[in-house]
Amino acid sequence: MAWRTTGVWVLIACLQSVLAQYSTKDQAMAQAWWCAPGSAHAQSALCKRAALTDAIAQAEEPGDKQANVEKLKQAIQRGEIDAQGLDATNPERHQMMEAWCESSDEASNKAKAPICRRAASHKDFVKRRDALVEFWCVQKGQAQSAKCKQMEYGQKMYNTPSGAERKRLSAEFKQAGGGEMQQVEQETKAMLQALCASPTGKEALFKATCSRTHSEL
Repeated sequence: MAWRTTGVWVLIACLQSVLAQYSTKDQAMAQAWWCAPGSAHAQSALCKRAALTDAIAQAEEPGDKQANVEKLKQAIQRGEIDAQGLDATNPERHQMMEAWCESSDEASNKAKAPICRRAASHKDFVKRRDALVEFWCVQKGQAQSAKCKQMEYGQKMYNTPSGAERKRLSAEFKQAGGGEMQQVEQETKAMLQALCASPTGKEALFKATCSRTHSEL
């Protein structure tokens, strides 16, 4: 079977471009539910940032708008919320979308369907990555390989709520070579061939991966 790979992989893009997966409108509906006053998440970094940016957008007087901008800057400086770039990689966004899709919130049931299909696809993506780390990096003994380092970096980013820590992890990964692309591409071909020839590849989670040329992981 011939495996074709692309130059820039969805693994990193998925983690660093959450906003490309969910539009601002998509997130707004889930965010209103997730960050509702009195909710368990109201004081999270994501919800605090949302409250501050909403205040800026809703301010009518220039002086009020500037005052809210200063509050946002100060909150970022104190480390209470993430700056815009780091906010885009906040794993709380995926947690929010998944929880909203599983909730009984009926404020916009019709609109939820396409959004929640994307959330479900991302949830499956994370499951496949975790399964591949176990299969390739643990069972096949490839833990020190470029592909395993890339996948484990993705796991760390996904499980790290702190924006400052995600920034450190990103810098560390890039300094280490960022999972040398050519090596990663070659290794991915070998990994997928081994996967699809194994019992793990026959599992429902990998049905689509092993039924056609695939390079999503």
